[in-house]
Amino acid sequence: MTRRDFLVGSAGVAALGAAAVTSASGGARFAEEKPTIRPLRLKPGDKVALVAPAGAIGLQDNLLAFEQEVRDMGLEPVRAPFCDRSYSFFGGTDEERASDIMWSFQNPDVSAIFPVRGGYGCTRILDRLDFGVIAKNPKAVCGYSDITGLIVPINEMTGMVTYHGPVLASGENQFSTDWFRQALMIETQLLELTPPVGENDDFDLRTVTGGRATGVLTGGNLCVLAALAGTPWQMSAAGKIVFLEDIGEAPYRIDRMLTQLMDACGVRQAAGIILGQFTNCDSKDPDSPFKVRDVVQDRFAGLGIPVLAGTPIGHVKPKWTMPIGVRAELDADAQTVKLIDAPVA
Repeated sequence: MTRRDFLVGSAGVAALGAAAVTSASGGARFAEEKPTIRPLRLKPGDKVALVAPAGAIGLQDNLLAFEQEVRDMGLEPVRAPFCDRSYSFFGGTDEERASDIMWSFQNPDVSAIFPVRGGYGCTRILDRLDFGVIAKNPKAVCGYSDITGLIVPINEMTGMVTYHGPVLASGENQFSTDWFRQALMIETQLLELTPPVGENDDFDLRTVTGGRATGVLTGGNLCVLAALAGTPWQMSAAGKIVFLEDIGEAPYRIDRMLTQLMDACGVRQAAGIILGQFTNCDSKDPDSPFKVRDVVQDRFAGLGIPVLAGTPIGHVKPKWTMPIGVRAELDADAQTVKLIDAPVA
């Protein structure tokens, strides 16, 4: 079966292949929204699959430490069959990594899927995933960095809520762990994401453009989202609240990637923008002419939508867990982000 045959044949199950039209100002406008599928809230004792869809775990001691992290959350870790493999700079071959994702979704004993680390590799396995099967077996999948290349496509292709938050290898602090629990383990109808005051000396929440917007959350790592642009799994941003973050990318590269998302993914038609801290992206030369703050102002200030920068997402120690596919309210003047819908069922 070809990928085209699969997409067409699965449309009735998961509303795959939503029609896209091009707006007058450029970018994709998606004409059909899929029904929202919320994974079940995690409960103490639930089993979670450990997978390595991007980089390899490395030492066996690392895997043992990751398993202990899961137990410390009150959950039970289950190793996916190939999670400890290594191939080149990947956690196994494409076939093995895709197989572990599908094994995890199809395993009735598994309640959630925890990628152990980022790195690179998720975009290589997307054409090997059966999104129809994934839609029928909703489970929480959480991660950031390269895991953006898994959680955004799953949400786009199935309507399933996924979670941009910690991976086991990132060594989170208590703030991050608490917000992870809030998103996946505590039943909440309205949740305001509060900043990590006192947690990070570099934390700098600021309003780029004022205003208030309501929309479905989507987004993740800027570099990975740009790599997905133009593929069947790209982010659809029109009408949504888009959050973006990255680390170690020069301002001109950030400008290039933002422009790509604006042209290809409907970011110009987004309801609002939430930006991370873009750690280690500015030149250390104090006389460098253009910084990330200047890029943000140039690219977003003229869109006429609320833009909030400096939020704790992605490549920072204190981080929020952002549920992709859940409605939220952004108030850039008050510098608040509130979830309107519960992130789990």
